Amino acid sequence: MTKSRRAYGTGTIRERNGRYQAIIRYYDASGTRRQRAQSFDRRTDAQDWSSATKEAVRRTGPLSAGGRQTLAEFLGIWLGSGDLPDLSANTRAWYRCAVEGHLVPGLGRLRLDRVTAMQLDQFLTSKRTSGRLDGKKGGLGSSSLRRLHVTLLKAFSYAHRMRLIGSNPMEPRQPAICDTEGPHNGGVDPLASERVPYRRG
Repeated sequence: MTKSRRAYGTGTIRERNGRYQAIIRYYDASGTRRQRAQSFDRRTDAQDWSSATKEAVRRTGPLSAGGRQTLAEFLGIWLGSGDLPDLSANTRAWYRCAVEGHLVPGLGRLRLDRVTAMQLDQFLTSKRTSGRLDGKKGGLGSSSLRRLHVTLLKAFSYAHRMRLIGSNPMEPRQPAICDTEGPHNGGVDPLASERVPYRRG
């Protein structure tokens, strides 16, 4: 009798030469054994990456190694990581809506380590004229554009900190349209003002 294979995999962390290496082993949908590994300066970062990667494997299946993963794959890991600590449910929904409603459909197929500042600028510019998700014509307002900018900036900052990319393509740059209310807009959800549907899970 063959042993059942766990789709979400298992993980280990080991110290080597003063750094911590996190290793994830799992079986993909075809039954092929796969492995991912990443090294970090701190054990907590290795544990964070390990937990987020195992959750992403469980939810979305096999991932490419390191920066060669798609932006959609990486964003799934980022949303499940510890990079967004102590946030309210509304703020977490804020990031998830931006990722699932805009970033993954528009940029998700790009390889993480090959995304350029020009591609991101073109994406944000396009949202000014045709970014609505409620079926109506027109683009996003300034607050919603700022939200997308903040989400991209934080996500790529995390990728850079985890050494998945050599530099952050969002730095230095300004939002496509700046508004003086800030990314949280005084507690009002900017994307909700555009009637963007939010799907849980």
